[in-house]
Amino acid sequence: MFANIDTYLLWHLTGRKVYATDYSCASVTGLYDPYQVIMVTIMIIIRNIIIIIIMIIRFVITIRWFMSCFCMARARTGATYKSATVM
Repeated sequence: MFANIDTYLLWHLTGRKVYATDYSCASVTGLYDPYQVIMVTIMIIIRNIIIIIIMIIRFVITIRWFMSCFCMARARTGATYKSATVM
């Protein structure tokens, strides 16, 4: 609920009547634009979520590609890896 210590102190020192924070704390969430001094619309939030999902999908595809290359290289060289047992 509280962005930082100054918001918490203001809330309690005013008898829980004022809840305020500065621009920098609100803009860290990405939901507030300090240059236009407005809250971000739902469409921009949806766009950001879609961008994050696309980045995750590309990351997973890249990891799968690297793993397939690693497995093919191991198969070509005939290398086998034995697990070490601790006694």
